[in-house]
Amino acid sequence: MTQKKQLDPLSDKQREIMDIVWELGEASVFEVREELLKRRQVARNTVRTMMERLEEKGWLRFRVIGRTHFYAALIPREVNLGRRVMDLVNKICGGSPANLMSALINHGDLSEAEIERIEKLLAEAKRDMERKK
Repeated sequence: MTQKKQLDPLSDKQREIMDIVWELGEASVFEVREELLKRRQVARNTVRTMMERLEEKGWLRFRVIGRTHFYAALIPREVNLGRRVMDLVNKICGGSPANLMSALINHGDLSEAEIERIEKLLAEAKRDMERKK
């Protein structure tokens, strides 16, 4: 039986790098640094080291073309988002997704389109549960 590897959570700066890689699909250290330079100063070696650490931790994989490493995400953005939301639910909602939904509905200033989307997602989840029975 295989066990899912528990990944370390991302720091804000690691998440910033992952967001760039998720957006580009595949990126070199140079490309990631160019994107980061639009926001703040950062050294090439800092970016390289952070990307190497993300690869060691299982967040990124790389391939080499010539002398350049091209990195791509091993973990989809949606999986990371799901993990972060569940961390939030556990930390501030007592582990109850219903408490999170209640807070969103009562204090989220949702648009009609967002409410309709939530209703569709809940209906899909209910159908999936019925199929699994």
